[in-house]
Amino acid sequence: MMKKNYYFISCALLIVLLFTSCNSASKTPGPTVDTTAVPDNVSAIDKEEIPTIEITVPAAVIPGFTETDSLYKPNGEKIDTVRLTDDGYILFTLSKDDYDSFLQNIQATIDSNINTILDDTINYKSIKSITYNDDMTEFIFKCKSEEYDESTSYASVGLYMQAYYYQAVKGEKASDIQVNVKFIGVDDNKLITEMQYKLE
Repeated sequence: MMKKNYYFISCALLIVLLFTSCNSASKTPGPTVDTTAVPDNVSAIDKEEIPTIEITVPAAVIPGFTETDSLYKPNGEKIDTVRLTDDGYILFTLSKDDYDSFLQNIQATIDSNINTILDDTINYKSIKSITYNDDMTEFIFKCKSEEYDESTSYASVGLYMQAYYYQAVKGEKASDIQVNVKFIGVDDNKLITEMQYKLE
């Protein structure tokens, strides 16, 4: 049980460390200009023509994010445009290439965490595979039904928190960000249990 608690804590910390640093940042957002090719909180008329993309995400998707934190590009370069609003939103601007890389980095982190879970045959021996859909709104855990217990669901915690962040950067409104998690028997394909996590 202790090891599973450590996984829960380390996943939360990983999200913070991936995208923030407890040193410096200036912040103050505000939703963007009119858009046609991207969602409400990703501002650009056409990603192929506009050199920068302005993104607004709920601060709640990055646990512990404060006015003294920073966001970084996947290459380690600090994002200088980060601002934090009084009502709890983070605004930052990226080039199109950096935006695409930013999303890919979140997905790579989720894939890495999935591999960590599958490799943990002590705490999560019942879990045989984990898949997700393109928009990160659903995760399917295939498990050995006879080995599943309630603590197996802890494996979903870090994944749904990272999926929150992915959805927010993609442009989902805070009220629409949610992740459905299903645990299904690998042998009989029957539903063991399911959970729905909502940001708000």
